[in-house]
Amino acid sequence: MDSTQQAFADWRATAAYLYVLHLDPAQFAWEYLRRNPSYCRDWRDVQDPARRWGLELAEDPTRDSRTASPVWCSPRTGITIVADSNPASARFPFWDIPGNKRLCAGERGLYLAVRQPRRTMHLNLHPGYSIDQPFAYLISAGTGCNTRCRAVQELSASYGTSPLCARAPRPSTTALNHMRMLQALDADAVGATHRSIAQILVGADAVEKRWTPDGELRARVRHWVRKARSLRDGDYRQFLASDSE
Repeated sequence: MDSTQQAFADWRATAAYLYVLHLDPAQFAWEYLRRNPSYCRDWRDVQDPARRWGLELAEDPTRDSRTASPVWCSPRTGITIVADSNPASARFPFWDIPGNKRLCAGERGLYLAVRQPRRTMHLNLHPGYSIDQPFAYLISAGTGCNTRCRAVQELSASYGTSPLCARAPRPSTTALNHMRMLQALDADAVGATHRSIAQILVGADAVEKRWTPDGELRARVRHWVRKARSLRDGDYRQFLASDSE
């Protein structure tokens, strides 16, 4: 077993997956991609594997979303920071925005990624804008315009809020399902049976009472494994599409 496989071998430790409950879509994409055997081989053997997988820069697959910072190909965010002609306007409050911030260079120019609980915002930087200038948000019209306006309003309302005081939101049903699917995917990768996966994910008592070869519980495990494989093998890009609005 190589070092990449070892990163996913301890699938029975459910507590090790709890961090998944508070990821945003781009982080979910990374969790599935880093489990893709072809990506892991590319990371070791190919000089520049990033573009094939939708990344600007390749990231080490042994690092999970708590420490990794994968740079995805520049999203079409529809929100651009531009210079404001009014000299009395505020400067961009980079240091006052709560969350993990990263300035990235993509094929469409510079953009700022702001990672907050359960979402990452991407803001394009206009080529003529300098961080010490008065600024304004330029929001593209059309589909998703209202969503982008709300995102800017929420971001503006967060200025000055300490990220250390922010409470993590309650995990969603979707996040809980992804935690189970990632755990099932890691179990499947090391040859665990569906029954043993069910014993860890739903409990030995439930398996003892409800497990049958064609029953509902086994069908649920099959669904988790099948869906997780699909996301690992390319459907992870769906998260990036939903995250770019």
